[in-house]
Order: sequence, then C-alpha cells, then structure tokens
Amino acid sequence: MAFVGRLHPLLIHFPIALVIAAALAECAAIVCGNEDWRTVAVGNVRAGALFALLAAIAVSRLALAPDMEVSPLLEWHR
Repeated sequence: MAFVGRLHPLLIHFPIALVIAAALAECAAIVCGNEDWRTVAVGNVRAGALFALLAAIAVSRLALAPDMEVSPLLEWHR
C-alpha cells in the first residue's frame, strides 16, 4: 500500500491535467472550427474520468489499510 501512497500525487493530478487539456482542445475546436479538436476533448474527458475513478479507488484502499494511522489531517483531507 505504500507504493499507492507514493503515487497519490500522480493519481490525483493526472486526471485534472486531462480535463484541462480537454478544455483547451474544446477552445481550439471553437476557435478553429475543426471537429478533430472536439474528438480530442471528448477523449481527454473520458480518460480523465476513468483515471479519477481509479485514483479514488486507490486512495480509499490506502486510507483503509490496517497500518494507516487515522489522524484529523487524514479525515480533513478525505
């Protein structure tokens, strides 16, 4: 479980980056009028949603690990 804990920043921030990239691709689709950018945007949103789900599962498993110390900071972070 420590491995998942070390991956926490990557697992959380990668979906956010994908959604931001999707927003930029959507803006490019609006400005350029090229529908290929819209396809990129939809793909990024779908991938971001999938990775967000995986991140939530991984982090919840880490938080429920028997050796995980439950602290007020952890409860606040949840």
